[in-house]
Amino acid sequence: MAQIILDRLVSAFTGGEIEEIGSQHGNEWARVRRDAWARVCLFLRDDPTTDMKMATDLTCVDRFGREPRFDVVLHLYSVTKKHRVRLYAGVAEDDCAIESVVSVWPGMDWFER
Repeated sequence: MAQIILDRLVSAFTGGEIEEIGSQHGNEWARVRRDAWARVCLFLRDDPTTDMKMATDLTCVDRFGREPRFDVVLHLYSVTKKHRVRLYAGVAEDDCAIESVVSVWPGMDWFER
């Protein structure tokens, strides 16, 4: 459905920032390198092709038994383009921190608390 988002990410970030992409049941997703998290988010919001002006959810998944143990998960939506994408970033148990996206989507302050 929104393969164009994944194509834009792969073409814009050629230094390994996008670790993996996929689509399952029409739901596109990308695994983002942790140190590129905010930069990728800013790109998705500002790029006219993706236009992801709405962050709808931000959460964390405990992948017990896997390294990195945690995945930060962000759901994005474009009101104008009518497409969505899910971003993942792995976070290790002994270093549970990731860049804030509040400067990109101020409403995410509630989710990041």
